[in-house]
Amino acid sequence: MQPGRAAAHLQHARQQTRAAKAALDAVVHDRPEAQQRFASCAVRAERTLVFQDDLVEFQAEVFDNSSGVPGVPSESPVTAAFSWAPATAIVGVPVVFTARVGSDYGNPTTFEWDFPGEVKKTGQEVQFTFRKAGPQLVHLRVTREDTAIDGISMSVPVSAAVSRHL
Repeated sequence: MQPGRAAAHLQHARQQTRAAKAALDAVVHDRPEAQQRFASCAVRAERTLVFQDDLVEFQAEVFDNSSGVPGVPSESPVTAAFSWAPATAIVGVPVVFTARVGSDYGNPTTFEWDFPGEVKKTGQEVQFTFRKAGPQLVHLRVTREDTAIDGISMSVPVSAAVSRHL
């Protein structure tokens, strides 16, 4: 939602809340148990409005890329994604891992890989040879110069090496 529309919705919600409060005040005036319940609802409504105020201000800063707000990137967020070949890895056979890049992924510029056995590698494309069969966890962390960061972990199926008996 754009900041202008969010502010208009917030203003409308405030008007409705004030009208509802006035109507409830008139109804509960002579009923103490209703007054106590109403007071609790009014406190929650006020907290919601304060939260909505903060949210609208934050949305305005995020949508205004020229605001200079630290930590709010002007580009889209970076997204970690990768593939590997062959699809089913085999123990002892190198597997090629490729990080996805491009505007659909927020143009990441650094790629850090974590493999089983505490092996770490860097680069958009890396090779790794698994030493054990079964599902193996691989983690990729991508970053961009403006400090945008994302990570993904995927389980890679690894088959036992095929032995040939003659």
